[in-house]
Amino acid sequence: MITASSRSAPNGINSGVRELKGLPSIAREARGRAVIVLSSKDFVKVKKGDVLVASMTTPDFVSVMEKAIAIVTDEGGHLCPRGDRCRELRIPCVTGTRFATKALRDGDEVDVDANNGVVVKIEAKSVKR
Repeated sequence: MITASSRSAPNGINSGVRELKGLPSIAREARGRAVIVLSSKDFVKVKKGDVLVASMTTPDFVSVMEKAIAIVTDEGGHLCPRGDRCRELRIPCVTGTRFATKALRDGDEVDVDANNGVVVKIEAKSVKR
């Protein structure tokens, strides 16, 4: 299993990485289908119970954050606004993974362990909805 910490990113990111590490924002766990959201145009892809994966979130992400079972971001830290929002919504959030949007694909089944700041790819899929 290839593990990627926030300090290094292996070559061929999307094919080999099975585990990402970041910073936990709320101590909870969830499993769901990853949906990569790079801009507001991608909001329509997010369904209730999906894991929202984004480079970062902004205030316009609130509506899709409320649908998500968990949130994973490339950027951010313990005190970032998305962490605060996740605590309000009581959903797991792992921030600062640095390249989750490149390592994960739409449809990948992932476990988000926000107790330890770890995201594990359970099953890789490329599913379009």
